[in-house]
Amino acid sequence: TTIGPIDIRPHMKRMKTFTHYYSYPNRFYSEPRLDLNDDDNDETEFKTEIIYEKERVIQCANKYRKENPTKNISILNFASAKNPGGGFLRGSMAQEESIAYVSTLYHSLIQSDMYKINKKDSKDGIYNDIAIYTNEIAIFKLDRDDEQYFDPFYVSVISCPAVNKLNATRNNIEESFIYDKMVD
Repeated sequence: TTIGPIDIRPHMKRMKTFTHYYSYPNRFYSEPRLDLNDDDNDETEFKTEIIYEKERVIQCANKYRKENPTKNISILNFASAKNPGGGFLRGSMAQEESIAYVSTLYHSLIQSDMYKINKKDSKDGIYNDIAIYTNEIAIFKLDRDDEQYFDPFYVSVISCPAVNKLNATRNNIEESFIYDKMVD
């Protein structure tokens, strides 16, 4: 069934409130808006399960969300270091773009200074150790080419650029250093 227009404005405001920027090791670029150390959370135990699937990221997130409706499902965005959403505004298609085409991810990324910092100093392809956590992007299609929209479902996203190994190698950066930066 086809649905009518989707008003995501209330969601956009909430999503931007709960988007945080981190640098390694553990420095906020924006002030955290949730205090996980308050008295109400003293008894809460947080468990993280990491799952690797050879499946399209949105379809995988949707599958796990349906199987685990009470859990916060998060996905890893192989982010561009210099362009929010990668090249999706130019029609490119890779993992990050596949998320940006079907969700509100781009609108959380454009707030970050990460792109400006990495453009100013790319560190020869190593980039700066910055990641972006967005709580609950709205996903309204499963694929860019889908003609049908649906009531959005929500997943959190960790956007983290990798080292540009080709550029780093061209700039004579040693493999061991590249490896260490990827681990960071």
